[in-house]
Amino acid sequence: IIPMAGNVYLAPDNDHLIVSKNGGLELNKDAPDHNLRPSIDHLFKSVAKVFSQEAIGMLLTGMGRDGADGLKSMYDSGAITIAQDEMSSLIFGMPNEAIKTGGVSFILPPNKISETLMNMISNVEENI
Repeated sequence: IIPMAGNVYLAPDNDHLIVSKNGGLELNKDAPDHNLRPSIDHLFKSVAKVFSQEAIGMLLTGMGRDGADGLKSMYDSGAITIAQDEMSSLIFGMPNEAIKTGGVSFILPPNKISETLMNMISNVEENI
């Protein structure tokens, strides 16, 4: 599946959603990460490999540590990474675990996340 602007793609139960080498979306049944399939770590790690510094990764409120290692992979590949701040998080588990890895560019509440993304997009458009 080639991702299209304005669409949301979700992995079904028991399948990981990943980005393939050609930039398309694929499902696979690789081993669970953190006893989870689907796992956001799986998706983030594939994004890091395919898109590196051309990507933005975001980890919002949630329990556990799924996403922390994948977001760090994205950060290490040059991507911009965002974690939701503690004050606005219902459960600060996942964002906190990502922050602990050192792989987070910005720690923000949701309203600042959208503002930051809009500013980034505006800056890119101005440079085109």
